[in-house]
Amino acid sequence: MDLIERMKSQEGNFTESELAVARYIAGHPMDVVGNTVSKVSELSGLSAAAIVRMCQRMGYSGFSEFRFEMDRQLLSNGTQEDGAREGGLLSRFVNINAVQLRKVAEAIDMAQLNHVAASICAAPHVAVWGVDRMYERALQLSAGLMHVGIFNSVTNDTTVMDDVAGILGKGDVCVVISQKGRDYDAYALLMDAIRENGGEAFFVTVNARSQFISHASSAIVLPNIGTGGRSDLSDAQLMIYLYLEILLDEVAYLKSKAESDGDKANTPDGGENPRPGEQER
Repeated sequence: MDLIERMKSQEGNFTESELAVARYIAGHPMDVVGNTVSKVSELSGLSAAAIVRMCQRMGYSGFSEFRFEMDRQLLSNGTQEDGAREGGLLSRFVNINAVQLRKVAEAIDMAQLNHVAASICAAPHVAVWGVDRMYERALQLSAGLMHVGIFNSVTNDTTVMDDVAGILGKGDVCVVISQKGRDYDAYALLMDAIRENGGEAFFVTVNARSQFISHASSAIVLPNIGTGGRSDLSDAQLMIYLYLEILLDEVAYLKSKAESDGDKANTPDGGENPRPGEQER
């Protein structure tokens, strides 16, 4: 029995105000996702206290725990009431992606993101690795870097990885993408070698227990919100996909800013470059 069904089954135990909360949430489940209790109160016109009491009546410690369970329900493959499927399949797909994006955004360490992006921008050489399904994500990152003018090598060939690890040196960057965090045992040795040579190895995964984390210069561990359903594989891939898009956006921003600052530094007055034909004669 999912959360909305449970709320409906317990309507007889609610006070009048709690019942109003339960019925509102059953009809507007996405209002819970990504919002605070104050925001849900504003959207529903119901008191925050009543919302918290309803969550506690359902057996949760408070609204935050209830919201987390609602997130899981909306991301699962289980049966969902019509209220969670407003607009049909397309709406549900959009809702799922919205939840995923919020989870990624909440998990991102902005200082770490900036460091990874800045290191990529400054690196003499950039390598991107991924095996099996993660090769698609490696190609995604590689193509995005090429698009903003950062040449890089990308591979899923473990023999090539071994060669590249011996070539990368001071200031170089290798981004290793591994959903399960146990795709290729030699990752540990290869990342150690890159770091010993003065390079940086960034490890992207959803497995917080991966043996490779301690071998990376920095590990980006994204939230694993799988529920045991059939969609877990695609959910995890989507998490990594969204993170890489955010990383590429940061890389593009830093590269554009550096180029703009360089242009200003090269003008006589330190300002913007004059338009063609406007230079002093």
